[in-house]
Amino acid sequence: MKFKIRTNGRPLDLASVEQALLSADPAAMIDLDGLNNVLRVSTYLDGAGLQGLFTDAGFSVPLGDVEQQPSECCGGCGG
Repeated sequence: MKFKIRTNGRPLDLASVEQALLSADPAAMIDLDGLNNVLRVSTYLDGAGLQGLFTDAGFSVPLGDVEQQPSECCGGCGG
């Protein structure tokens, strides 16, 4: 699943958040869109799981700031 997480200018230790995410999901991807104050995440975790993981990593984010993106899967690769 893909998510956009609004940071709203809150301080963020991206390395700590990335380490926590990759510990839970080694195939996950994360990057920061600093211009729009948004973290982009791709993971198997759901929104609540992602929120809890971020909170445990020191980046408290309200669930309302965790926005799941529509699937881009066409099913063509068998997924």
